[in-house]
Amino acid sequence: MNRITLMAGEIPEPIEHTFLDADGDAIDLSGYSASATWEHRGTGGTGSLTCTSGDSSGTIAATVTAAAVATAGVVDVVVWAGNGVNRFASPIWRLLIADPPSTAPAI
Repeated sequence: MNRITLMAGEIPEPIEHTFLDADGDAIDLSGYSASATWEHRGTGGTGSLTCTSGDSSGTIAATVTAAAVATAGVVDVVVWAGNGVNRFASPIWRLLIADPPSTAPAI
């Protein structure tokens, strides 16, 4: 499990996950579609994140949305890649979201 600590309202860089085979080599994801799903463990909110398409590097980047990190608590994210025959899921990315001392500024 990967962990990222944020303040509520903070929007991090995209989450990047590289899918590896049993030998530790990157899986060629050319022609694969990608998606990511999130769930806020406290509020029950859920959603999806926009992802880059698969390529030969095996890396998918998922863009975290403001809605996913708006409320303090724990948000779990899973990155998915599939081609209609195979489907792979990343380990859980756990976003630990703290309550900031004030509202995030509009910057």
